[in-house]
Amino acid sequence: MQGNGPIAGYEMRSNVVVAARHGIAADLVGLQVMGFELEQVGYLRYAMELRNLSMIDIEVLGASIEDVLVAYEAHDEIAEQLTWPLEGDWRGVFDRN
Repeated sequence: MQGNGPIAGYEMRSNVVVAARHGIAADLVGLQVMGFELEQVGYLRYAMELRNLSMIDIEVLGASIEDVLVAYEAHDEIAEQLTWPLEGDWRGVFDRN
């Protein structure tokens, strides 16, 4: 799904399967396959910072990200995620494996 998904977006075939034992790792690799950077998606950036993770910690098997990259259209409100406040007790969500 690209654009303003999941309701107003539209399908985009990439013919790529991403699987991981850790959901954040799968999301990060999927994000890069779709042509986005970590800094563009707030929840992943926050999760990676809280877990002290980087792409160096993730082993990609099979084709390289560069070989399967397909540029997706971002949601119109993607930049708003970067303004979410980092307060409260939500951090526990990212402490699960």
